Amino acid sequence: MLGVGALGGCTALLGTFEVDPSAGAVDGSTPDSTQSDGGGGGGGTDAEAGADGGLTCATGTASCDNNPATGCETDVRISTDHCGRCDRKCGGTATCSAGECSVERLRDGLDHPFALETAGPRILWLEQGGQLVRGCRADDCAASTAALVDVNGGTIFPSVDMSPRQLVVIGSNFYFAQTPPGSNFDAFIASCDVGGCKLTGATAVSPTGSGNRRPTQVVGGPGSIFTYQGIDGLIRTAIPGGAQTYSGTRDTLGAFYAGATALVYVDENSSQANPTGGVFTNPGLAIAGNPTRLLPPAVKHLAVSGGVAFTSTGGPAAATGSITSCALAGCGGAGDVIAKDQAFVRDLAADGDDLYWVTAGAADVKTNAASIGTVMRCKLPGCPGGPRKVADALANPVAIRLTPTHAYWVTFGTPGTSNGAVYRVRR
Repeated sequence: MLGVGALGGCTALLGTFEVDPSAGAVDGSTPDSTQSDGGGGGGGTDAEAGADGGLTCATGTASCDNNPATGCETDVRISTDHCGRCDRKCGGTATCSAGECSVERLRDGLDHPFALETAGPRILWLEQGGQLVRGCRADDCAASTAALVDVNGGTIFPSVDMSPRQLVVIGSNFYFAQTPPGSNFDAFIASCDVGGCKLTGATAVSPTGSGNRRPTQVVGGPGSIFTYQGIDGLIRTAIPGGAQTYSGTRDTLGAFYAGATALVYVDENSSQANPTGGVFTNPGLAIAGNPTRLLPPAVKHLAVSGGVAFTSTGGPAAATGSITSCALAGCGGAGDVIAKDQAFVRDLAADGDDLYWVTAGAADVKTNAASIGTVMRCKLPGCPGGPRKVADALANPVAIRLTPTHAYWVTFGTPGTSNGAVYRVRR
């Protein structure tokens, strides 16, 4: 049974906030490890002096108060302040059992959210088919949820284009794509303070009137925001400044990652532009020349960390898909399968310590009424001990993001009902 937080609502905006780049919440960079797989040392009268004069504690207990006189006073199997190890606080309404923090449902009753981003202590997501950005402070999400900005445009995202990558956080602003009201063309990048700008509206960052289609993906990169705009190609927008550069194209760019020196991307389909499909890496920040194919099709989603690309099986085989890793330097075109039988993966997120992913259990989240989704995790590198289920019985989880302390995800909910939700669990 998932841990559930208190629920409620509020229409106040969130206030200003400057994101700390060291928090690792913007681009999934490599924070220090925060994951514990179980209890620590001993406690109470079971404490013994170790060979170095320190305490040796029995399994499930630890000395967390730095006071040798109290021995191994903490039961890390159940302590919410020291869950699994000293100073690992579950936070919020989460409880601790067997050294693991329970899942918190931070907010429910959402209108089919499908994109997610973190901004320091805040989280942001898209709702209402992409027409509204909402957000909250993670530690009191039920009370602080607010509409941050309306997103202009026409009919925005058909189900096949509901990418989890639609929001980018840089500094104290978040960025997204919009078009003139009622249109899906002339797309441009807009910005808004992470505290919200619903009353004033977003600020156009890039030129308007481009004629380009609304992008299906918006991804941050070094000093830039990249947008994939279908047959209009991959567009790079400089931040700050807003100058735009055409960065190449693929017929079906399923997912991509913009690193310091290279693009990594998924081409989902065989096509005239790229008859083989697969996962590719391209030197520089453009799709040009002769990219290196790392993995063959069928592939779908993508996460990159520590010089390794992680992807999931796409196409008809996605019902029993696999999670596969491949070094960016190459893996002989095969890679390493680290998890099998993952039904319809919808998103992946990785950093230096862990790989997380979500499965919906069904091909189309807009029609799936069964709560059969999961959140899964592998320790890195290599997923020693195999994948671990973090949460299950979820109604169409569609996006996941990591901070140094938590994994966050959103569930799309079921058809005809505003029952989407935002969750988190302590890492």
